[in-house]
Amino acid sequence: MLSKEHDPTLPNREIELTGKVAVVTGASRGIGRAIAEELGRMGASVVINSRSEPLEVLSTIESSRGKGLWVPGDILQEKTRHNIIKKTVDTFGRLDILINNVGMRHDRLFVRTTDEDLQTVFDINFISAASLTREAIKQMVKQRPQGGKIIFIGSLAAEGSPGQAIYSASKAALVGFAKALAREYESRNIQVNVVSPGLVETDMVADLSAKQKEAILALTGMSRPLKPEEVAIPVLNLLSEASTETGIVFNITGGKNEQS
Repeated sequence: MLSKEHDPTLPNREIELTGKVAVVTGASRGIGRAIAEELGRMGASVVINSRSEPLEVLSTIESSRGKGLWVPGDILQEKTRHNIIKKTVDTFGRLDILINNVGMRHDRLFVRTTDEDLQTVFDINFISAASLTREAIKQMVKQRPQGGKIIFIGSLAAEGSPGQAIYSASKAALVGFAKALAREYESRNIQVNVVSPGLVETDMVADLSAKQKEAILALTGMSRPLKPEEVAIPVLNLLSEASTETGIVFNITGGKNEQS
């Protein structure tokens, strides 16, 4: 368990990640960017996967205490996922942290969805993350006894959000997957957790109206939207040496946060 001194709801500026190597998917903007930049400030080498080169993110990482590496490509492609892990190990010699952040929102009444919708949402939100995680675990197992830490960026929608049935299902799948992996690889010193925020002010929700945002806030019990940096806080705290948590889901509402 986390000690009181390392409460995941509060920033911990004493975290030291020098020498650690992290992969963050979808880190060119939003939550992924906030996490990648914080990892750099804490001294980690950060490998970013995105379609376009995240020059500003890499610059921030390099100008702080970290090192940055961009591995381009579509995360939906098996070749890209293989290259992410291979280039990480070829460049830095190891892999300590995997942040599965890539995701897409899908808003539509279920009876109006298609099989293509179902396939697309699960491919992006679950299949790509599961496949990349498999490659990461293979490398982490080789690093025994050090192991590694894996975090999935989930969503409060995993508990069931009307009008987002497929999205909710894909995020719920991540929860079950993470908890199973946590039990399966605990003896290998690999910790697996989920950080599930509510509404976060990112490009992914830029198309929502004020009324739609208010409805989401009411549904999730939130008083306001979250900032990407607020999601990064529990992620980074779970990566600290003091954290031995595995198999937990940390829900972030911007008010009372809960673990399950």
